[in-house]
Amino acid sequence: MRLVPCVLLFAACIPFNQEAQEAHVRRMCVDPNYAYETGYNQGLSRGGLDTSWVETRCAPERAESIRGSYHAGYHAGMVNAPLVVKHSVNGTYRTTTSASYSECTFSSDCGDGQSCRSGQCMGNGWTGEACWFSSDCLSDSCNYSTKTCN
Repeated sequence: MRLVPCVLLFAACIPFNQEAQEAHVRRMCVDPNYAYETGYNQGLSRGGLDTSWVETRCAPERAESIRGSYHAGYHAGMVNAPLVVKHSVNGTYRTTTSASYSECTFSSDCGDGQSCRSGQCMGNGWTGEACWFSSDCLSDSCNYSTKTCN
Protein backbone atom coordinates (compact mmCIF):
# COMPACT_ATOMS: atom_id res chain seq x y z
CA MET A 1 0.00 0.00 0.00
CA ARG A 2 1.47 3.35 -1.06
CA LEU A 3 1.00 6.15 1.47
CA VAL A 4 0.39 9.71 0.38
CA PRO A 5 0.11 13.00 2.30
CA CYS A 6 -1.96 13.11 5.44
CA VAL A 7 -4.81 15.32 6.55
CA LEU A 8 -5.13 16.90 9.98
CA LEU A 9 -8.29 15.60 11.63
CA PHE A 10 -8.95 16.35 15.28
CA ALA A 11 -5.28 17.16 15.93
CA ALA A 12 -4.08 13.86 14.51
CA CYS A 13 -2.33 13.28 11.24
CA ILE A 14 -3.95 10.30 9.52
CA PRO A 15 -2.16 8.95 6.43
CA PHE A 16 -4.30 8.33 3.37
CA ASN A 17 -3.72 5.54 0.91
CA GLN A 18 -4.21 6.43 -2.76
CA GLU A 19 -7.82 5.21 -2.88
CA ALA A 20 -8.79 7.16 0.23
CA GLN A 21 -7.05 10.26 -1.13
CA GLU A 22 -9.05 9.99 -4.37
CA ALA A 23 -12.32 9.71 -2.44
CA HIS A 24 -11.32 12.67 -0.25
CA VAL A 25 -10.66 14.92 -3.27
CA ARG A 26 -13.89 13.78 -4.99
CA ARG A 27 -15.85 14.71 -1.88
CA MET A 28 -14.20 18.13 -1.70
CA CYS A 29 -15.15 18.72 -5.35
CA VAL A 30 -18.86 18.20 -4.66
CA ASP A 31 -19.21 19.43 -1.06
CA PRO A 32 -18.14 23.06 -0.42
CA ASN A 33 -18.48 22.56 3.35
CA TYR A 34 -16.08 19.61 3.22
CA ALA A 35 -13.66 21.66 1.11
CA TYR A 36 -13.90 24.45 3.70
CA GLU A 37 -13.23 22.03 6.59
CA THR A 38 -10.27 20.48 4.78
CA GLY A 39 -8.86 23.92 4.04
CA TYR A 40 -9.39 24.89 7.68
CA ASN A 41 -7.46 21.85 8.89
CA GLN A 42 -4.64 22.58 6.43
CA GLY A 43 -4.42 26.19 7.63
CA LEU A 44 -4.65 25.16 11.28
CA SER A 45 -1.64 22.89 10.79
CA ARG A 46 0.16 25.76 9.00
CA GLY A 47 0.45 23.61 5.89
CA GLY A 48 0.98 25.02 2.43
CA LEU A 49 -1.89 26.42 0.40
CA ASP A 50 -2.24 24.38 -2.79
CA THR A 51 -5.45 24.21 -4.80
CA SER A 52 -4.00 22.71 -7.99
CA TRP A 53 -6.28 19.71 -7.39
CA VAL A 54 -9.30 21.92 -8.17
CA GLU A 55 -8.36 22.43 -11.84
CA THR A 56 -7.45 18.82 -12.45
CA ARG A 57 -10.12 17.04 -10.42
CA CYS A 58 -13.24 19.20 -10.04
CA ALA A 59 -15.90 19.98 -12.66
CA PRO A 60 -15.08 23.33 -14.32
CA GLU A 61 -18.47 24.83 -13.39
CA ARG A 62 -17.79 24.14 -9.68
CA ALA A 63 -14.07 24.93 -9.57
CA GLU A 64 -14.35 28.59 -8.56
CA SER A 65 -16.86 27.88 -5.77
CA ILE A 66 -14.86 24.93 -4.39
CA ARG A 67 -11.57 26.86 -4.53
CA GLY A 68 -13.25 29.77 -2.70
CA SER A 69 -14.56 27.47 0.03
CA TYR A 70 -11.16 25.82 0.47
CA HIS A 71 -9.39 29.23 0.59
CA ALA A 72 -11.89 30.61 3.12
CA GLY A 73 -11.38 27.58 5.36
CA TYR A 74 -7.61 27.76 4.98
CA HIS A 75 -7.48 31.41 5.99
CA ALA A 76 -9.81 30.84 8.96
CA GLY A 77 -7.56 27.96 10.07
CA MET A 78 -4.43 30.10 9.79
CA VAL A 79 -6.03 32.75 12.01
CA ASN A 80 -6.64 30.10 14.68
CA ALA A 81 -3.34 28.24 14.26
CA PRO A 82 -1.04 28.28 17.29
CA LEU A 83 1.92 30.63 17.02
CA VAL A 84 5.31 28.95 16.92
CA VAL A 85 8.15 30.86 18.57
CA LYS A 86 11.80 29.82 18.88
CA HIS A 87 13.55 30.97 22.05
CA SER A 88 17.24 30.70 22.84
CA VAL A 89 18.46 30.00 26.35
CA ASN A 90 22.23 29.80 26.68
CA GLY A 91 22.50 28.90 22.98
CA THR A 92 19.90 26.11 23.24
CA TYR A 93 16.78 26.68 21.16
CA ARG A 94 13.33 25.86 22.51
CA THR A 95 10.22 25.90 20.35
CA THR A 96 6.94 26.77 21.99
CA THR A 97 3.45 27.31 20.69
CA SER A 98 0.80 29.71 21.88
CA ALA A 99 -0.80 26.71 23.62
CA SER A 100 2.15 26.82 26.05
CA TYR A 101 0.62 29.88 27.62
CA SER A 102 -3.03 28.92 27.43
CA GLU A 103 -5.52 26.50 28.81
CA CYS A 104 -5.60 22.90 27.66
CA THR A 105 -7.84 19.87 27.81
CA PHE A 106 -5.34 17.20 26.70
CA SER A 107 -1.55 17.04 26.70
CA SER A 108 -1.72 17.01 22.90
CA ASP A 109 -2.98 20.63 23.18
CA CYS A 110 0.45 21.59 24.54
CA GLY A 111 3.89 21.85 22.96
CA ASP A 112 6.61 19.20 22.89
CA GLY A 113 7.68 17.97 26.29
CA GLN A 114 4.64 19.44 28.02
CA SER A 115 1.71 17.95 29.88
CA CYS A 116 -1.77 19.26 30.59
CA ARG A 117 -2.40 19.53 34.32
CA SER A 118 -5.34 21.36 35.92
CA GLY A 119 -6.18 22.88 32.55
CA GLN A 120 -2.73 24.44 31.98
CA CYS A 121 0.19 23.38 29.80
CA MET A 122 3.23 22.64 31.94
CA GLY A 123 6.75 21.54 31.18
CA ASN A 124 9.93 23.23 29.90
CA GLY A 125 8.69 26.35 31.74
CA TRP A 126 10.46 29.66 31.84
CA THR A 127 10.54 31.81 34.98
CA GLY A 128 6.97 32.65 36.00
CA GLU A 129 5.30 29.89 33.98
CA ALA A 130 3.01 27.36 35.66
CA CYS A 131 4.46 24.24 37.28
CA TRP A 132 3.54 21.39 39.57
CA PHE A 133 6.98 19.82 39.78
CA SER A 134 10.54 21.15 39.47
CA SER A 135 10.89 19.01 36.35
CA ASP A 136 8.25 21.28 34.73
CA CYS A 137 10.80 24.13 34.73
CA LEU A 138 13.89 24.71 32.62
CA SER A 139 15.58 25.91 35.82
CA ASP A 140 14.55 22.63 37.51
CA SER A 141 13.06 24.75 40.32
CA CYS A 142 9.32 25.14 40.99
CA ASN A 143 8.02 27.51 43.69
CA TYR A 144 5.39 25.20 45.15
CA SER A 145 3.53 27.95 47.02
CA THR A 146 2.88 30.01 43.86
CA LYS A 147 3.04 27.04 41.44
CA THR A 148 5.40 28.99 39.14
CA CYS A 149 8.91 28.32 37.85
CA ASN A 150 11.78 30.15 39.59
